[in-house]
Amino acid sequence: PAVIGWGVGNETWGLLKKFYGKPYLTELRMAYLNMVQQMAVDIKQIDPTRVVFTAMEHTRYQTEAELFNYHRFAPAVDIMAVNSYYEEQISQLAQI
Repeated sequence: PAVIGWGVGNETWGLLKKFYGKPYLTELRMAYLNMVQQMAVDIKQIDPTRVVFTAMEHTRYQTEAELFNYHRFAPAVDIMAVNSYYEEQISQLAQI
């Protein structure tokens, strides 16, 4: 009863850029989204009463694209969290 949801990934999309470059980075991110989507579907089959969520890092050039791609390619994810650490970034969240 203490579990309120299932978290799949934390800033993984963004952290991939530290290890891979384009064009492979784009392919790897798509594979990651496919994996997250399948995990969310599988989790919901096992536990349909709880939400599935993930968290992304808030960066200047990546946040909007990441939100778009999760929406398009991982629709089984119910909630997107944004890890935003600085006042400048936090103030931009409503606009994004």
